[in-house]
Amino acid sequence: MTETILTNAWLILEDEILQGTIVFGPDGIRGVDSGRSSLPAAVDAAGDYVAPGLIEMHTDNMEKHFLPRPSVVWPNPMAAAMAHDAQMVSAGVTTVYDSLACGAVFGAKDFRAEMFPEMVRAIEAGADHGAFRIDHRIHIRCELSADGFAETLGDLNEHPLVMLISLMDHTPGQRQFKSRQHLKTYNMGVGKSEDQHEKEVAVRLERGPLNVAKNWPYVVDLFRNRGIPIATHDDTTE
Repeated sequence: MTETILTNAWLILEDEILQGTIVFGPDGIRGVDSGRSSLPAAVDAAGDYVAPGLIEMHTDNMEKHFLPRPSVVWPNPMAAAMAHDAQMVSAGVTTVYDSLACGAVFGAKDFRAEMFPEMVRAIEAGADHGAFRIDHRIHIRCELSADGFAETLGDLNEHPLVMLISLMDHTPGQRQFKSRQHLKTYNMGVGKSEDQHEKEVAVRLERGPLNVAKNWPYVVDLFRNRGIPIATHDDTTE
């Protein structure tokens, strides 16, 4: 493609919506003008809107394609990634930060630890082979309270597609589960008994704070040295 001309379009610009013509090529937008183009190569947009692509910073959508039903893992990782890619572009997303959970929380969603490297490899393969319709980047959701977090993460801090991380702490009483009653409601809602809930909370209170204390400074230093943006997750206080 050398140049594309779309005319008779409503163009959503930074500070106005303009009816006119937009010209773009591989290097980006080359011109925006009001009115219609009479050039033979111009494509009549018939009054459709032309909008900037959306940037999705945090979506767990890919995970849903890898695990479409509880305990059902889709057998082809690349097909799962492609289905996710198709949904993103259909929603107007042109750059997606695929958020992949690194580490599982003591029996809660253990499948994430197993799927994590598979999802990374699928994103890598799709990008390398030009199979995706849009740009994919990796957002690692770091479960700092998890056992074996550093081993699960490995050397991904050096991966060129990793461009964002967020720090999660799902210890009862912290962040998302600042209210332990909310955690109980969540656990009962996914089918756990009250006894299972109490045992899980006991384990998480025993090991979570110890893991967070060592994993938080470890992961911050690791990614800060590469200049990767670091976000926090489920903040409840300043």
